[in-house]
Amino acid sequence: MESRLTAPVDGGNRHEVAAIARLFLRLGVTAFGGPAAHVALMETEVVTRRGWMTRGAFLDQHALVQVLPGPNSTELAIHIGHARAGWRGGLAAGLGFVLPSVVMVWGLMALTQAPALAVATRGMLWWLAPVVAVIVAEALWKFGAQSVVRPGAAVVMPMTALATALLPSDLLVLLVGALLAIVTGSRRPDAAGGAAALVLVAAGTLGAQAVRVMSAMPDSGSILLYFLRAGVSVFGSGYVLLAYLQRDLVDRLGWLSMEALLQASALAQLTPGPLFATATGAGYAIGGPAGALAATVGIFAPAFASVSVGAPTRRLLARSAVARQALDGVVIASVSLLGRALAGFALPLEPRQWIIAVAVAVLLFGMRVRATWVLLAAVAIGAAGAALHLS
Repeated sequence: MESRLTAPVDGGNRHEVAAIARLFLRLGVTAFGGPAAHVALMETEVVTRRGWMTRGAFLDQHALVQVLPGPNSTELAIHIGHARAGWRGGLAAGLGFVLPSVVMVWGLMALTQAPALAVATRGMLWWLAPVVAVIVAEALWKFGAQSVVRPGAAVVMPMTALATALLPSDLLVLLVGALLAIVTGSRRPDAAGGAAALVLVAAGTLGAQAVRVMSAMPDSGSILLYFLRAGVSVFGSGYVLLAYLQRDLVDRLGWLSMEALLQASALAQLTPGPLFATATGAGYAIGGPAGALAATVGIFAPAFASVSVGAPTRRLLARSAVARQALDGVVIASVSLLGRALAGFALPLEPRQWIIAVAVAVLLFGMRVRATWVLLAAVAIGAAGAALHLS
């Protein structure tokens, strides 16, 4: 029978680790386009060009990270490196893929917050707001289309959409989605599925409590704890992270302004690598360099730890129908959270910005222009308008 995974060369020696680091550092510098593009690039490099994995092994790893919370493309890089050269390979792959985006977002946040660039930054944000709203709408369309075919979606999706308006915590919304999916899809719950549901209950309760006890004036420890929680709570994509940050940091805790969240999100989308680098920008806006470091460590640390739960997660999902149903419910609920994030970006737009949004929608949906180019155009127009003193 064909081996599902090519064995590490010499057990993953330093030359192998160095090769992994070089590959994922290059991808971290050049991989634009979001998670789908990242996965395609990794498959080309790892399976087709280098033969480090069979296609079957790659698909197994991809399927696994899809059911884990956190930045999927980052987790895929880590799991590939770990499978190839152990923990050193996973660390090399993850850091190589993540660090370029983090450094770029960190530097751009520092640059754009300089007092001399305040007017130009405001102009760029005015143009970026409708562009980001349409990009989030595009992500919602794609993510929703993938999720609506899951069992129980007809019940879970509208109920979790209602829950986003009524419940005080996003984790509780995910819990509602999980429990609804279990109730609508399970006739004879098994022990493993029941245990998984209890874990979700505990995570939701503790997460909601953690948000309530956080201080009004965050320090680095509070920022680290918040983003650690986010790192184990976000399912779906980096765009779902926006829903969490908007609900907690903007609306509830007041740590972040909507403009700062927009700026962090736009910079993460303008740079290559994972969209979860939004957390770095948000952390910088909250607490400067120390906040950026705390947020970055918090959001990505669970991804590096995910290799330790890979095998147990596979076994649980293979044996427990209830656990699979709970996971489906969590993913469907994430669509509702993303929908609320879209409303938060779209509703404050001015009439002129809505005209820009329509034009952007034509470019993205009708002409298939890459979002990166549209974002760059918005930045250029905003900067030019500020330079020419145009309001």
